[in-house]
This record gives sequence, structure tokens and C-alpha cells, in this order.
Amino acid sequence: MTDRNGHGTFVAALAAGSGSNGEGIAGVAGDAQLLIVQAGGPAGAFTDVEEAAAIVYAVDHGARILNLSLGGPSTSITERRAIDYAIARGALLVAAVGNSYANGNPVEYPAALLQPTGSRGVGGRGLAVAASTRSGERAPFSSTGTHLSLAAPGEAVFSALSSSSPASRYPRGTSFASPQVAGAAALVWATNPQLRADEVASILEQTASGQGSWTAELGYGVLDVAAAIARAQNPAHMTPLRLSGRRAGTRVALAWPPLPGAASFRVSVTQDSEPKRVLTPLTTATTASYSLASGSSYAFTVTALGATGEELAVSAPWLVSLRQAPARISLTASLPRGAASRRVALDARLSVAGLPGAEGARTVVLESFDGTRWSRAATAVTDSSGRAAWRYSVTAGSYRIRARYPGTDEIAPAISPTVKLTLR
Repeated sequence: MTDRNGHGTFVAALAAGSGSNGEGIAGVAGDAQLLIVQAGGPAGAFTDVEEAAAIVYAVDHGARILNLSLGGPSTSITERRAIDYAIARGALLVAAVGNSYANGNPVEYPAALLQPTGSRGVGGRGLAVAASTRSGERAPFSSTGTHLSLAAPGEAVFSALSSSSPASRYPRGTSFASPQVAGAAALVWATNPQLRADEVASILEQTASGQGSWTAELGYGVLDVAAAIARAQNPAHMTPLRLSGRRAGTRVALAWPPLPGAASFRVSVTQDSEPKRVLTPLTTATTASYSLASGSSYAFTVTALGATGEELAVSAPWLVSLRQAPARISLTASLPRGAASRRVALDARLSVAGLPGAEGARTVVLESFDGTRWSRAATAVTDSSGRAAWRYSVTAGSYRIRARYPGTDEIAPAISPTVKLTLR
């Protein structure tokens, strides 16, 4: 197989270039076995069908970790089904998030299929990898977003070159951060073969430089291979600590199960993009309750501590958002034809972005302006489509009216444009 493009050679060597053959470089995973699947042509372009076929081929031939140093601004059912196929068979998928920060920072796939947009590092089905600099900051070209998992070095990266590729062709990119994470995953899995793919991913995230705190710049931080291997070697760290919660208005109740060997627990939170802070430094309870502020997103974690204060396990973050969904409301007024009584039909329409079905059963206020202030004229409750209606007989004159939705903890308030009505 000849790599006339060179990208695959560079990436493969980063993941698992042999450290014992005296050639090229030693990759992160050393002499881990590589299965190379060549898709597309020499120029590096390929279709979603070719990508999907490569993924299925790799999984069917025993690949447990798939590195996808590729991406584009859209996805397809073919790509999604291939990703589903690999995950259903226990594979861990690692993908580059893209190098387009300066070009509008678009979301790219398949990375966003592994860590969905809006997830802020919670859940996910694989790892979406950004690029960092030598100093541990985000590389200027690296894309950002709510679908990042973690980062790895992507600037001034050294690797093996194909004889058909010039050395200047691959100076940087998230394509080269991703295989380092894939190589680290191989080492973690080799350390503890009993782990599931999602557990390997969680170890890499929670041992990264963010120490459990997530940001849109670097996800959970820069990869720390040594810390990940140490975590996998300690059986106590492998005991799952599963945090759950429920929300009532602006208050949340958290719960987690007892953990064998744990003497106490620590509860921490990250609010929006602020640094992680400790809410409860030491408790023997397995529940906690907190009041939150509207308009923010929170990620809670619980750490199990041993008798001497050592960390035994850290839960995956439990995410809750009190950001209000944006709402819009419109108001129209009309006079039925031939209506001598000057009956006016007023119709308001409420729409809520991102919350399908939330428009129904909402109280809308009809207000009128008397030249000095707005005052309540009437209220109505919206139907399932978000419509509220009023019918009035009015006298001759000029009117200024509007509809107002007061809002809730989940939905932002909204006011319609003013409607001017003149009856003679």
C-alpha cells in the first residue's frame, strides 16, 4: 500500500509508530498493533460512503480504537450508521474537531457525532479532540465549541513522512492531536483490558489538565497520558461513581450511591465558563441540594475520598441548564368585513426556540398604551400551537396595543411589536 497523500502515514505514526524498529518515530502507543484502511484517492478526498466502508471494515477486522483525522461541515445517514455500527460493537472512536476557528468556527463531523453539540463534555459516544500549543493553550487554528472532549498537542508535531509527501505539508492540525489521544486510549486499555470504551474515554477526560473542569476552548483540558495510565492501574478508580440529579425550578437535588472504601465525598461545580469551585468540601452524605441562578449552565461532579483524603473516584459531570430558551411573540389586529360594531379580532402567537411543544398553556398579557404608560387590558392562555385570541367591540379612536409573555425559569420573556389601530 503506497500513501501518495502522506496524511495517513503522519497520523498513524503519531498513534503507534514502533519504538523498537529503529525507523521513523515512536508513537504514543509504541508497538500497539495498527490496522490501516485506505479510503479515497491520492488528493485526500473521499465520500461518506468510502468513509463508512472504512469504519465498518476496521471494526469487522478487530479494531477496538478508530482514529478519524478527518471532518466536514455536514453529515449523512451513511456516516451516522457507520458510527452507530462501530459503537454498538464496543469500539472507541476518536475524531478531530477541525482547524477552522478563523473561518467561522463551524461544527464539523464526525467529531460532533461523538460528542454532540451542546453537551459540554457530558455524555457522548467517543472523543472529539482539539489541538493545543506547547504551552497548553488552545492552538489558534483549532476549532472550539460545546462538542469538545479534550485536547492534545497540534503545533510543531513531529512524525513519520511518506516518501511521496513533502515535509512542509503537515506542520499543524487537530488531525495530529486526535491520534495522540487514540494512542493514549490504547495504553489505557492495555493497562486495564476489562474497561469498556466509554470508561476509557472517561479516564482520558477526567485525567486531562482541566482536572474535571470543562471549557469550550480545550474541553476537559490537554491530554495527560501518565495520569490516565495511573488512573487505569488503580482498581479503586475503576469503581463507577454515578451522579444523578433532578431539578425543581431553580433548585437541584443531587444523589450518588455509597462507594466501597470511601470515607467522605466532595461536591464541586463549574458554572458557565468560570473555574471549577467546591460547594461542599467534605460530607458523608450521599445527597445534596443547592439553589441556582437563572440564566446559567452548571456541571456538578462528586469526588469520593479515602480515609486520608486521597481521591478514589470522580463522577462524570451532571449537567443542568437554567438558561432561558428565547421566545418571540407577535400580535395582529383585524376588523371583520362589514362589521358596523367595530369588533376587533386580536391574535397573538408565541414561539419558543429549542423547546418543541413549549408554546401551549402559556399565559399571555394584552396591554394598551394610554399615552403615559402601558397597562394590562386582558389575559389569555395559549393553545397547543401558541395562539392566544381576544375579540372586542371598541369605540372610534386610536389605539396602541401589544402582547407580552412574562416568561418562566425555562423560557425568556417576550414583547410583541406595538400594533397601532385607528377606528373611525
